[in-house]
Order: sequence, then C-alpha cells, then structure tokens
Amino acid sequence: PGDKIIFKKHNLIKVTAFMEEYREKQKSRQDDVNKLKENYLSLSNEEKTGLHHRCLKTIQFNDDRINAIHIALRKKGCGGKLLNISCRPCLDTSATAFFSVEEGIVVCEDKLTLASIAVNKITHELIHAYDYCRAEMNTCETLACTEIRAANLSGECNLSRNIMRGNFNLKGQRAKCVRDRAVESVLTHQNCQGYRGIRAIDSVWETCYNDTDPFPFVP
Repeated sequence: PGDKIIFKKHNLIKVTAFMEEYREKQKSRQDDVNKLKENYLSLSNEEKTGLHHRCLKTIQFNDDRINAIHIALRKKGCGGKLLNISCRPCLDTSATAFFSVEEGIVVCEDKLTLASIAVNKITHELIHAYDYCRAEMNTCETLACTEIRAANLSGECNLSRNIMRGNFNLKGQRAKCVRDRAVESVLTHQNCQGYRGIRAIDSVWETCYNDTDPFPFVP
C-alpha cells in the first residue's frame, strides 16, 4: 500500500537524492531545536515550573489504547520502568516524547502543545516499549518494524491528523504518512542511515504495517 517511491527498486541515484533532501531537513530541524532551547532557557523558574505542572496534568488521562498496551505489557511480564510516564525538558532533541529502557516514556514538557497530541505520542512510544518487550531491537529491520508499527498504531497518521497537516489527497495517505515517519526515525540511527535503512523498511513493510499487536485492529 501507499507510495513505494524509492523503496521498491532501490535506485541508488534516487536514494542519494533523497538523503541529501533528508539532511537539509535535519539541518533545518536542528536550527529549530536550538531556537526552542534558547527560548526555554530564557524562561524564569516560575515559568519552567508552570510548564512542568501543565505536562503532569496533561498525562493524567484515561485512554483505551494506552490502557490496552499497559495490560499487554504486564501479560508479557514486562512492567516497571517500561510502564513509567514522566515529564521533563528535552533540550537537545526535536522529539515531543521518547522511549528509553532506563526512563520509560518521557514527555518533553518544553515542546508539549495539545493533550490529544500527547496521547498519540505516548501511544507511539508505548508501542516501542511493547516491541522492546517482545523482541530484541538490535538490527535495522527490527528498528524499522517498530517505527512502522508505532506510526501506524499511535493515531499520528489517522485521517483527522493528515487533514490537520493539509493532506487532503486521501488515497494511500495513511500508508505514505506511516512510511515517511518510519523513514525519518530509522535514518536517525547511525547504523541504519541511507540505503541500508531504506532497504530495511522495504523488507519488513508488509509484515509490520499489518501487525496490529496488541490491538485486534488499527485503533
């Protein structure tokens, strides 16, 4: 499904052009990160405390998707930090949230905007936690798979979100959104950049795009 663009034939010229465009986007994104960092550091302690409390309030919600993943993690014997959701500033990344084995799910209070977006981001990161629980994340293929699943199951590529981004061409839009987000995430890993990362996404696409575990279908 969706626009296979460079992924199917692995045209190296197209991959090279794509990577040049990707690096330009990353450079622009890093500029944005630096500006956000400057803005945050310029805040008073009272304003920073306000952001922290707003984040803590935002993550206090009852969401069926998040609850389902929590239950599935416990059934697999994975709990502890994998279930932890916390708030803190993330000054050197463009991420709104991220997952780490050491901290669990971290919501970046310096970049948090809407509560609905926070739910999608936390669901995204919980899919990573769930995949970490069920398999080792040590190859480009396993990283590609969890990025595909997280983008597909989190709500980030639902119709309403795509329309909010100005994407009104509905045919294949969900698959394209999932693929684009998976590509951006996989290529940030040092060992999965360029042709290797793109080939990994292509090799697991069909299986992982259709893998909705722990949900019975795409939420």
